[in-house]
Amino acid sequence: MSGRGRGAVAVAALWAVATGAGAFTLGDGTQIRCVVDLAGARYEVPEEFVGNGRVGERHPELGGSAAVVRRAEDGRPKIVFDTYMLDSIRAKLPLARDFVFLHECAHIQLATLDEIDANCHALREARRRGLIDADGEAALGDFHRRMGRLPLKYGTSGVKFWERTQACVDAPARDDEIHAGFPGEADTPFAP
Repeated sequence: MSGRGRGAVAVAALWAVATGAGAFTLGDGTQIRCVVDLAGARYEVPEEFVGNGRVGERHPELGGSAAVVRRAEDGRPKIVFDTYMLDSIRAKLPLARDFVFLHECAHIQLATLDEIDANCHALREARRRGLIDADGEAALGDFHRRMGRLPLKYGTSGVKFWERTQACVDAPARDDEIHAGFPGEADTPFAP
């Protein structure tokens, strides 16, 4: 079931602007963390960057994805990023690299494997926080549409993935949309 359709109790989920090591650095230099309330406690989701960023050295654990949500050693979620993939994405559209982070954080905040829900929440949050304007959103849409064929969980193509994201974003938001937790093996299919 998608994150929008769950009956779980809503919890506080935050995007924290951060300073210091361990925060994800957005294209504008702002550092941000994925922060959720897990079992009544504030949890800053750790990030791990794998690979050395060189062509042909994509990290096999990520299966060709730019980022995935995995379990940390303590069983709580972490976001794992492929350095080469992120660098390739940044070279094409720096905003898309930022969106990868927002998308993966959304998987954790919504406790969902649903890729449309994660994209929807990430785009809503980017709008709400002023991280994206109309031109940026148009560029991000073009970036998605150029993805070509994708697995069924993304709608089978970049065009459908973005169309479904837009339809979700344009629908009224639900009060029970945020459910912090661990969604499982979620990934972001952005390709260089």
